[in-house]
Amino acid sequence: MFVGKTLLDSALTSKLSTTVIKGGKGAQQLYKFYHSATLDIKVTDTQWNLEFLALNTGNPITTGQNVYYEETIVLVGGAGTVANTPLAANGGTTVYGWITDVTTGSATYNTTQNVIFTGKNFSFTGGTGTQTVCARYYMLNSAATGIVIPANVIPTTFKLVLESELVQSGSSTNVAGTIEIIVPAAQATGDISLALKADGVSTTPLNVSALASPSLAAAACSNVPIYAQINQILTSAHWYDDVIALSVAGGDFAITSGTSPKTLSVWAIPSTPGKTAFKPPVADLTFTSSTTGHMTVGANTGIVTWVAAGASTINVAITAKPSITTDAVGTAS
Repeated sequence: MFVGKTLLDSALTSKLSTTVIKGGKGAQQLYKFYHSATLDIKVTDTQWNLEFLALNTGNPITTGQNVYYEETIVLVGGAGTVANTPLAANGGTTVYGWITDVTTGSATYNTTQNVIFTGKNFSFTGGTGTQTVCARYYMLNSAATGIVIPANVIPTTFKLVLESELVQSGSSTNVAGTIEIIVPAAQATGDISLALKADGVSTTPLNVSALASPSLAAAACSNVPIYAQINQILTSAHWYDDVIALSVAGGDFAITSGTSPKTLSVWAIPSTPGKTAFKPPVADLTFTSSTTGHMTVGANTGIVTWVAAGASTINVAITAKPSITTDAVGTAS
């Protein structure tokens, strides 16, 4: 898992292809067939982000890398010793280094010689033999991390969660909550584009395509694969703010000593267009029985218990919003 907190921008693009079905005189448009839905996500980190690059390559980040290193050495009799152990580059066996004379006035000033290391030692030809040089060589940095870009790239598949502030006018802080976008299965496209600028900052992009995934809340008969789920989380919101009615599933009911106890299933009906009915938290509801001699009901559970033959009206109300209520008549036999 990694977290990016310095994103410059994030963008989602959902596309849907259509095929028009036509028939009859004049090739009338009868209906459209929708298919080939895609969801692409692009995020850009304003800073260097090796994790983004690793997702595109499909390779893990490893610790301990062979890197090029340079240090300043003062020669003694034309010879010098570096602090680290030089390594051979490109799979060779001979250990090479590059030594540049940086001593002003030296006969070899600003010239570079290709030398061969023996252990940590090397010799430099020319100059005073005691000049200051810059040594460059290949060595192991145990703390360095890196990735490999293979010739055959298979980008990583992962779960992606994006979170953004929801700003709304009229709020004292203008921040009303957050928007959370969950992509259960996402795969990087493998595209890497780094622009190293002398007069700017190099950003790190991550381009992702969503993959079809089982629903986050799959039911046996409604397991339609999804690309993403978008959640709106309001800071001071309650589930009942836009609820205009309650309903007991099945309406009036019957109960016997043999079927007791019975749990009522309650649905909340919101007024917001496009918002479906949902099951509210039972603990936030208040249940009462008009005739406890025939049946009782748990005040905050909705569990009805048979007592004796007869009828009773079970009232259900939102505890914090008692004006929203519904009744169901239970018949005990």
